[in-house]
Amino acid sequence: MTSLSSHSPAELLLLLEQYHNPSLRQLLRVTFLDLLRQQVLAISTEQYRPHFLDPVTWQQFVIGGPALATYQALPHEALLINALQADDQLRIPFKQYVRMIFGKAQTPRAYYQLIEENMRTGQLFSHHWFWRLTQIRYLTPKGKQLQAATENELARLDKEFASRVASNPSDARQFSQHLGGMLFLLPSFSSEVGHQLERELRQIPEPAHDLGSDFSGGDGGDFSWPSHSDTFDSHCGGHGESDSSGCGGDSDSGCGGDSGCSGCGGCGGD
Repeated sequence: MTSLSSHSPAELLLLLEQYHNPSLRQLLRVTFLDLLRQQVLAISTEQYRPHFLDPVTWQQFVIGGPALATYQALPHEALLINALQADDQLRIPFKQYVRMIFGKAQTPRAYYQLIEENMRTGQLFSHHWFWRLTQIRYLTPKGKQLQAATENELARLDKEFASRVASNPSDARQFSQHLGGMLFLLPSFSSEVGHQLERELRQIPEPAHDLGSDFSGGDGGDFSWPSHSDTFDSHCGGHGESDSSGCGGDSDSGCGGDSGCSGCGGCGGD
């Protein structure tokens, strides 16, 4: 599992979907989630009153996490954190942030290229000229080996994770800390904050020239990897009044609590 955990969830998703093109929504979603996990980003829920005559409401903001200043972002991750790196005091309303990163990604193909930049460096696939017509990624022998390992390992981990959630949620939380970003590709993983993000993403039209499957339903669309998760860990939604850590609260998914919020690379800080 060590070799798999060295790759981002978006990279693994492209490997799994060699003959398909994940939607821009899915790729941004798993990337955002993994940055929360690593405490590069955080979500803060704060009182909001734009005018003194307005009633006080609660609003979620995306802010920089404790790891932001030192984090070495991959090309496809930098797009999500550049604004906050430029101003570490910036607080972006959650809805506005979702629309901002979707707009900055421009097109699915442009975002694929950012993800593939690091994968080509790792010699996982070659950019065959026929790709322009078929959109099929041509994996190198090393890439094919990693793809097979990813499919087998995710299937095994999903079965084990689902079993632990059903029998002992506390044990599942501890187990999830060792999964890293792979947790967010497990079909059995779901959460409240993930569903909130889904709702925001659904309101943004996918580019007409999107080559990927559309974001439809809770099963993540039409993909060869069966019904991988498209949601976030609910303990990272900042349910408290001034939670700015990106972590805290409970989760029925088996991934929550404070145990993973120490930057250990597990579930908790997402």
